[in-house]
Amino acid sequence: FFSLMTEGFPFVTSGRDVELSGPNIEAATAAVADLNANGAEVIVGLTHIGMDRDAELAAAVPGIDIIFGGHSHEYTGGAVRVGGTVIVNGGEKGQYAARLDVPVDAEGQVDHEHIRYQLIPVTERIPAAEDVEAMLAAYRESFPDAIALGETEIAWDMTKEAIRDGESPVANLINDRMRGKFRAEIVLNNAGAFRGKKVYPPGPVTDVMLREIDEFSNYAYTLDLDGRYVAEVLERSAACLGGGGLLHGAGVRYTIDPSRVAQVISQGEDGEWTVDLPGGRVTSVEVVDGTGAWVALNPDATYRILSNSFIVKQEGDGYFWFKKYGRNLENTYSTFYSILAEIAGNEGVLNPEQPDGRLTVVR
Repeated sequence: FFSLMTEGFPFVTSGRDVELSGPNIEAATAAVADLNANGAEVIVGLTHIGMDRDAELAAAVPGIDIIFGGHSHEYTGGAVRVGGTVIVNGGEKGQYAARLDVPVDAEGQVDHEHIRYQLIPVTERIPAAEDVEAMLAAYRESFPDAIALGETEIAWDMTKEAIRDGESPVANLINDRMRGKFRAEIVLNNAGAFRGKKVYPPGPVTDVMLREIDEFSNYAYTLDLDGRYVAEVLERSAACLGGGGLLHGAGVRYTIDPSRVAQVISQGEDGEWTVDLPGGRVTSVEVVDGTGAWVALNPDATYRILSNSFIVKQEGDGYFWFKKYGRNLENTYSTFYSILAEIAGNEGVLNPEQPDGRLTVVR
């Protein structure tokens, strides 16, 4: 057996000073050579790199009999074969136990033709282990109703008016931290992703508070997107002013003039989106360059974007550009809650700062 972790681990982990020994392909090649040298007959890779990377690994590194993967949070309907390697995946949240029966002949060779993969549903028909349940019950009884993860000296205004009608200090705080953690150039999250719907007074920042704000628990995704599409995305945001589709950002600042013509989009019966009217509400767009200076958005440049799964995967609020034109899509498997909980633990105090002009609405 050998194991691999996603190469994005230093960005998504909550640990400290994480470094990888090298690229996964190199690490796997070295591991297979070492295992063969020590007489291994069946080689199994236990990976946490995602299905797409598992397939690339199998194609690039001969000699791996089985890859039992994770990270992509999906179950394979059957055993996936790439060259001489069988790939299965562990899914998520213990919904199934994944069983793989691997017959081996007298010479120690895997009989690939008769490998059997089975997903066993974890239902109430499978009784919980009594000792484990007792241990969990003891932990649950010891927990308070809410756990203080940090504190704030400034109220968090999460009302709809504060989030959907203009720049939000709390959205800025969250987006800035996400941009720094995942090294994205631009962060864009829709107003509807920020919940709570009330003003949280100064005091403790609790787990309950953060879960209310992150009601949908959408994963954060990163992708590459050309500047011309970023401009169209921001026009879509301008058309959604006052609603959940308004985009709050980091690494970008833009101005909306609601008196001007709004963008109009439509979706055909085939599911394809089209821009029927480009719109002209966005009067200026600037991004932060490598030196920290504000410069005009370059339509021909490619930007590393971070947004959430509702926008990126589901085309929520009509944001089809990410799914259609985005490249190098990566799921961070992090949520607003997990990021804020980590930050609260590290910083202690989470004070939203005053608006800095990253979203200006001409009134």
